[in-house]
Order: sequence, then structure tokens, then C-alpha cells
Amino acid sequence: MKIKTQLRSTAAGSLAVITSLALILFAGSACQSKKGAKGPDLVGDKVKMAELRQVIQTRISEPRRSTALMNMVDNAEHELGAINGDFIKYSKKFGKITANHAKGANDLHLILQEWEAQTTARRLRLVEVLMAMKSQTTAKEWPAISNAFMNSVTRQSDRYKVLHHVTNS
Repeated sequence: MKIKTQLRSTAAGSLAVITSLALILFAGSACQSKKGAKGPDLVGDKVKMAELRQVIQTRISEPRRSTALMNMVDNAEHELGAINGDFIKYSKKFGKITANHAKGANDLHLILQEWEAQTTARRLRLVEVLMAMKSQTTAKEWPAISNAFMNSVTRQSDRYKVLHHVTNS
């Protein structure tokens, strides 16, 4: 009897997690136009870290370091754009699976696993860019650069925008 109760509570917990994720993802899908990330609030893969670029231009006077940092910003924009693209892609996949009555929790779980693997790899590359940027700055310059990096990521992240909108609604 104890095993059945444990299995039921595990299944109920899994269902609650999947339901919560579905609500978050549907909120993301509902905010998108048919053109993908062309909605008013979403960025898609056209990421521009304007604040970070401006801080680099105003705080880093040495041309060699400024150029190196700007190249790193290009890499960060590419990775964040790919994360946004994956957010849109996997939100749509998730929505299609949940709309199909024949699909179950395993199908949803597989999509979430694939999505998480993609996102984790891209987030790690973003962190690597951030650490490479740190190696090109002085201790005095670093706080402004790191704050601008985080602000730019937050402003350009479709996932953050959708989640922020859902939690503040």
C-alpha cells in the first residue's frame, strides 16, 4: 500500500511539473505572432546588446581591447539569438504535442530533455564569453561591463520577457 501511495505522489508531482511548464510555455507561444519572434515584445535571433556595446565604447579607451570585446559581444549576441530561436521552436513543439490527445508525458519529457540540452550548452557558451570579456578588462572596468552584459541579456531574452510578463500579470 505504501508503494502505491509513493507512486501516486510521484505521478502527481510529475503531472504538476508538466502542467506548470505547459502553462509557462503556452504563455510564451500565445505572445508570439505567426511570424515567430516578430511580436512586439520578442527579439528572436536578431539580438543587439546595445547597452553592453555602449559601455564598451565609453569605458574601454584602448582600441585593441575594445575591438576584442566587441567581437565577444558578437558571439554573445549569436548565442542569445540561438537561445531565443530555440525558445520559440521548442515552445511550438511543446504546444503541438500537448494539443495531440494521443501524446503523453513521455513525449513531453523528451522535448523538454532535448530543449534543456540545447539551452544548457548555449548558456555555457554565454558564460564563457562573459569570462573571456572579464579577462580583457581591469578590475575597475569590470563592474560596468558585467552589469551591462547582464542587463543586455535580460532585455534581449525572449524567455525572460515571457516569464517576467507571466509572473507580473
